Amino acid sequence: MAKINFGTTLKQAFLAAVRDKLREYEEPSSPHPFLGMGGEHDVMMAGRRAVKAKTTELLRLCRSAGKATKSQDR
Repeated sequence: MAKINFGTTLKQAFLAAVRDKLREYEEPSSPHPFLGMGGEHDVMMAGRRAVKAKTTELLRLCRSAGKATKSQDR
């Protein structure tokens, strides 16, 4: 196997994390902590963490974890 596409899976993980984080927001509170402030409530940071976790999981599943570093050493 030479190539596997995980785009849909990663997008689903991102959206699920954003959706979960947005449940914490209640109007009329300030939207700033939820949009680009980088704190614990930031929806974008939650999405990025979810994609990172899913990517790590998929790399391990495919037995590809750590191979990029090894191939660069050649």
